[in-house]
Amino acid sequence: MTSEPMRKHVGPEPVPEHLYAARQLPGRTVALWVGKILVIVAGIGLLLGVFVVSLYRLPAGETVLRPLSRVLPLPALSVNGMRVSYKEYRALTEGWLQLYGHQDVQATELLQERVTDRLIRDVLLLQLSEELNMTLSDEAIAQAEQAFIDQYATEAEYEAWLYGRFGWTREAFVERIVVPLARARQLDEAVLAYEPEQAQPLAAIQDMHRQVTANRDRLQEIASNADREQLEGELVPVADFAPDTRLALRSTPEGSLTDVVEEPYAYAFYAVMETRGSEADLRVRVERVSVPKRDIYDVLQDRYAAADIRRYLVN
Repeated sequence: MTSEPMRKHVGPEPVPEHLYAARQLPGRTVALWVGKILVIVAGIGLLLGVFVVSLYRLPAGETVLRPLSRVLPLPALSVNGMRVSYKEYRALTEGWLQLYGHQDVQATELLQERVTDRLIRDVLLLQLSEELNMTLSDEAIAQAEQAFIDQYATEAEYEAWLYGRFGWTREAFVERIVVPLARARQLDEAVLAYEPEQAQPLAAIQDMHRQVTANRDRLQEIASNADREQLEGELVPVADFAPDTRLALRSTPEGSLTDVVEEPYAYAFYAVMETRGSEADLRVRVERVSVPKRDIYDVLQDRYAAADIRRYLVN
């Protein structure tokens, strides 16, 4: 009986099982340590989160939140998902406290509430501006700041006043005060000309006009919820009125009502009680009934009421 010759392996010899397991040990050890480190980091993060949340809940926690906010993006509040940092909240609060002087606890809490309210409105202004795809130009910002600068003899004096009263640089004052002011002005002009926002006051004045046209004797009763202005005993030159109003008055006979006209800040119609003079020098005595247009502050009030606002601080 002959034995088969041993076959030679082609290529390297297979690694023995005990050596193969030994090769895997360093990789397994690293993975194990990485897992442990991740668990430790997650635990520290959880504990830090609980610690920070507890600081928010305690009035005395702000003492610790202040230094933490310099290195961590801690929020003070959020408006429709947009966060305002605690760092910015403190900077604005401390500026106003410096302006008005550090007062008693009740006055300080009231000021903090006003700062929070202001920050919420600033965010709502920014969100509305983004919805309308409006950008704020450097020219608009400079124009808004100029109103402050004009109160001082020089810009250096103006900057010294800012630092003395708020503890802010000029750049900080522009960012925190001037930019929101300029944005509000820009949006106010847009809202006044935005037909969907003006549908309500326009419908109200048109309804009054129809009712008064049907029964002139009920003018006072019907217009009780509107602004009424009667220039008794005065004959006012038609040239003193806004362009659209001038046209309406020139085409309306004495004893009649003008059509509803759009003025810069209101919708109105006029009861023409007396006319005198020629076409070139026409004077009238009128009673004006008007409904003010909605402005940016009306829009802000509606948006404030509907906003998802989360306050993290206990004032």
